[in-house]
Amino acid sequence: MIAPMPQTAQPPRAITLPPPRWVGAAAVALASIAIASGLTFDAARTWSDLLVDGFFVLAAALGGLLFVAIHHLSGASWSAGVRRVAEAMTGALPVAALMMLGLFFGRRSLYPWAAGALSAVRESGPASSWYFATPFVFARMALFLIVWTVLAASIVRSSGRQDLSADPIHRRRMVRDSALFAVVFAWTFSLAAADWLLSLDPRWTSTIFAVYVFAGVFVEGVAAITLAVVLLHERGYLADVVTPHHMHDL
Repeated sequence: MIAPMPQTAQPPRAITLPPPRWVGAAAVALASIAIASGLTFDAARTWSDLLVDGFFVLAAALGGLLFVAIHHLSGASWSAGVRRVAEAMTGALPVAALMMLGLFFGRRSLYPWAAGALSAVRESGPASSWYFATPFVFARMALFLIVWTVLAASIVRSSGRQDLSADPIHRRRMVRDSALFAVVFAWTFSLAAADWLLSLDPRWTSTIFAVYVFAGVFVEGVAAITLAVVLLHERGYLADVVTPHHMHDL
């Protein structure tokens, strides 16, 4: 049970301004130089790192979206104070989508089925050859990423409108979209886990691989939400919203 929020809020601590824009531009420039250098001297290792980086960002965004969907479907009230943090995390989905789609250019360094090693693919089943055709794989990737991003945008948009209007239609839309996301995600993410990770070695098969990856995505999402809430709370942003009970539940 969540204790009632205190009526008197602690005075917020000094809030530091975000870094100037040139800091972000410098970070992008340094990352670009590092990637270019890596592709020049060790392309295979660099593309592997980019896969890990892209999936890490994607997992954090999807973890936030899962948290929001579960919040709406279960009718939870305790998480209302931290829901905005999870919703904000879904904003990384377009960035993660670009990072994952960029793997198209390094597919031959990552995936045996893209490098012409069809014998390894055929050994895993007669249908694997067409399933792992490069256009089909990346068409699926684009479709999955677009569907997840659109559903996330719809849920977050309804949440924002709920702040401006007490019309219950916004709540119903969030529940509807969350239910749709849960059904679609269960199917598409199972395929995505096999396409992007399991197929790094087409000869290895697992019937529960997607379950392990899903668990990792959810744990990463909750961990990211918890870390963000702690940092925001320390800076006074959530001092009158988040209690020790919220942190315990997270």
